Amino acid sequence: MNKLLFSLWISLIIFPVGIIYTAEIGKVFGCVIDRETSEPIPYAQVLVVDENLRAVTDENGFYLIYNVPFGRHTLKVNQTGYEELIKEIKVNGAEKRIDIGLKKRIIYLPEIEVLEKRYLPRSEGITVSDYFLKEEEIENIAGEVGDVTRVITILPGVNKVDDFTSLFSCRGGDPSENLILVDKIPLLSPYHMKYGGGIFSIVNPSMVNDLKLITGGFPAEYGGHVSSVLDIRYKEGDKDGYDGKGEVNFITSCLSLEGPIFRRWSFATSYRRSFFDVLLKKLFEIEEGIYISLFL
Repeated sequence: MNKLLFSLWISLIIFPVGIIYTAEIGKVFGCVIDRETSEPIPYAQVLVVDENLRAVTDENGFYLIYNVPFGRHTLKVNQTGYEELIKEIKVNGAEKRIDIGLKKRIIYLPEIEVLEKRYLPRSEGITVSDYFLKEEEIENIAGEVGDVTRVITILPGVNKVDDFTSLFSCRGGDPSENLILVDKIPLLSPYHMKYGGGIFSIVNPSMVNDLKLITGGFPAEYGGHVSSVLDIRYKEGDKDGYDGKGEVNFITSCLSLEGPIFRRWSFATSYRRSFFDVLLKKLFEIEEGIYISLFL
């Protein structure tokens, strides 16, 4: 009798506990769908919060969570673009099916301010034939020593007449058909030399703030020219402090200065000296004191 009771006691400790423990765990499964369209929602996260059990829905929106103890639990479902759903569930069997419908969420983003990075403000009716260059770009273009009439020859449709002058043509037109403006003032003779243009234009690159080249579809204000319009804007001067810059090379020397005037106005001035006439004097000298002048 004692042996029987001992055997029963051992059986109750080992086997029924396991049976009872197994019976108190179930699985939760179901499908997560869009509440409006009833389409399955893939890759949504389903979480049994208090047990830290989770699953991710497959391509068909199906999920399956094992080892959920019997009782009440908090189920949380979330997916990008949908409102998070939290609901109380009760597991009281080996299997519990819970289908979930999520509502789409409108995501309100904070205000985004887009700042225009274009160098010059575009006006209405702008075309693809308009090109803009800022001071830094003009200075950094290699091989053109900052001269505006040479720099623009890198732009589409603009060609050099030759390598020895600053004359340029647009789309096959004659150089005389180009209109060059400085602060809206036309330059009737924008080159140092009367014939051939010369190596540089008379526009001092140290004074240039930006430029706009129009090679087609000119506005009415630029009427009368059939090739291009080169609109150059000079600097207005720095009102916050004084600034100067100097440069010397084998071809030219340049000195510029700008700054405020009584904090209400500003000034900008520049001086440029070309050594080309000195070279010409040596090259074309016939006898001492006599040389051929090609300058105005």
